[in-house]
Amino acid sequence: YNGGYAGMPQMDPNARVGFSAHGSLKRSDFGMTFGVPAPGTTIGVGDLVEFSIEAEFTGPALPAPAAGAHE
Repeated sequence: YNGGYAGMPQMDPNARVGFSAHGSLKRSDFGMTFGVPAPGTTIGVGDLVEFSIEAEFTGPALPAPAAGAHE
């Protein structure tokens, strides 16, 4: 979770939130063994798949806090 903010009314009033994710998986764990190199060899398609996700979501503008309200 990268955090979120309510927006900047003068430039872009929309609320935003974002996250990052990084991970890996082995194709063979899902039965995808075609092309995976035999033990002791390096010819073939790699078994390990690494991935990264960067996402940001934009929502409607949030209402301005009431005058004198403290957060």
